[in-house]
Amino acid sequence: MKDVVVRTLCPAACTEKGLPSDGVTAFASFLHTQSAGQAIRLRHLRNGTVLPDIQANNDFDYSMQSYELLPNKVKIFSGDTVEVICRYDTSGRSQVTLGGEGAADERCISFVFVYPKPRLSSCKSRIPSDIMNDFVDKSIA
Repeated sequence: MKDVVVRTLCPAACTEKGLPSDGVTAFASFLHTQSAGQAIRLRHLRNGTVLPDIQANNDFDYSMQSYELLPNKVKIFSGDTVEVICRYDTSGRSQVTLGGEGAADERCISFVFVYPKPRLSSCKSRIPSDIMNDFVDKSIA
C-alpha cells in the first residue's frame, strides 16, 4: 500500500508525570523507521495547539539514518504532547507488514535528546493486540 500513515504518541499524561514543570530542552533527535518508511516527522503540541515540528524528514532514506542536531532548540514542557508521524510505502511487498523489531517489520520512533535529564526515559504507544488481531483477520479474510 502507498501512503500508509502511522502515528505514535507520547501524550500529555505521560509528559506531566515525567518532565519537570519548567520543561526540558530538546537539542537533537534520531528519527527512525525501517525500509518502507518514506517520511517521518516529530510533531509538538501544547494544550491542543500544534506547534512547529521539532524535526521532519519528508524524503526519508533507511540507509542514511543518523541523529541530527536541531537547527533550533525546542522547549518541551510538562503536559506537552509529542507525536511521531510516519508515512510508508509497502506496495512492493507480497506479505502483510507488521510493527515489530525484525528487519521486515516496521516501526515509527524518535529518540529525542534533551537536558536536563528528566525522570521520563521512554514513552511508547501501540495498537492494542485485540484491535490489531481483528484488523489482520479482516485484512486476510
